[in-house]
Amino acid sequence: MKNGNEFIREELEKCVKCGKCRWICPVFEEEQREPFVARGHFSLLEELRNQTIKPEGSRIKELFGKCILCTSCVEICPNDAPTDTIVTLARHMLLEHSSLPLYKKLFFWLLKDRKKLDLTVTAGAAVSVAAKQKKNGQEFPFINRFFPKIYKKSLLQSLADIPKKGENNVVLFMSCLVNYSYQSVGYALVDILKKLNIGSTLPKKQLCCGAPAYFAGDFETAAYLARHNIDLFEKLNLPVLLPEPTCASMIKYDYPKLFTFLEDEEYRKKAEKVSKLFYDPVFYLYHNSNLKKLMKNSINTNVTYHDPCHLAKTQKVTAEPRELIKKTGADIIEMSDSLRCCGNGGTFSIDWRNLSLKIMDKKIEDIKNTGAATVVTGCSACMMQISEGLYRKDQDIVVMHTLELINKALMPFTPQQK
Repeated sequence: MKNGNEFIREELEKCVKCGKCRWICPVFEEEQREPFVARGHFSLLEELRNQTIKPEGSRIKELFGKCILCTSCVEICPNDAPTDTIVTLARHMLLEHSSLPLYKKLFFWLLKDRKKLDLTVTAGAAVSVAAKQKKNGQEFPFINRFFPKIYKKSLLQSLADIPKKGENNVVLFMSCLVNYSYQSVGYALVDILKKLNIGSTLPKKQLCCGAPAYFAGDFETAAYLARHNIDLFEKLNLPVLLPEPTCASMIKYDYPKLFTFLEDEEYRKKAEKVSKLFYDPVFYLYHNSNLKKLMKNSINTNVTYHDPCHLAKTQKVTAEPRELIKKTGADIIEMSDSLRCCGNGGTFSIDWRNLSLKIMDKKIEDIKNTGAATVVTGCSACMMQISEGLYRKDQDIVVMHTLELINKALMPFTPQQK
């Protein structure tokens, strides 16, 4: 097994400073400064490791903080230089000389305890009642931010244990956003599986995938969550459907890297094994069910499709969602750049709010220019960002998850949300 330093050295050598990353990076498009592009991050990490620059101060935090981790540069790089991994490692190194913001410390602490997180979200749901209601969410004027609805009970609490009926049993992993806000996505997936006679089980002890902590450089919290989930899903040893591309990418690709950095060979091997169990639901059902034959050509509208970064660029899933959207009867109007990042990036949209909005505005223009009545995507974080962007631009365009559209073509939605 390579140790963490060997891995970093080999990854750093992949960047030959060709500059192809410059024209594909959404942050560089706005900042127009070399330190904010991929090859700049590689150079900065080399200097950090060689101790030619100091790891303290707000400037170095900004240089590594202003990366949305969209992997656009990784996709275009001729050597597959992993900028997202390099930036995450740099953030981890910087934490040795500084600390996380208070809100992240609290958030990551809550992620380790499902009961405490549920109670906190319930309290948040009560506060959200005072927010201005809107079709795709609600506005919180005192923080100038638009959020999806927060439910009093999580999806894990609301869904009864799902019996294993039918063939090709699968396991469900609900992301935090789906669990607490975009519950219609989770219900749509459950409905689709029932219609296809695919048995499923929903482990109630699952925890957050750990992506927010990992991407912030908090490897301790990320490893705690990863070990818990690895042990849980390794025992089940069934295909796991996860309707959140960032979470799926975290488990499929970043869990093994995390334990390589931590030089934990036992869990690195376990992570490699478990990573092969996780699938995007649309991809899995397209290739492993009779969904295509059962689709009803009943959706009479035009839609445009936004490719989530961690679905299209990381997991290489682009054709399957489009094929199934066509099976619903909807007409797809492709936007000028469906791969353009929406600007969410998790806590990136909190830490670098104005930059996130600038990136978002370009995506909203792409959507508007299609003239489509609905924008479909496979990521609830993208749904949140795009919904806010449309709201800010006063656009009456419906935002929908791919699973919701598929479910609508198969059967009515299950009205179970409380």
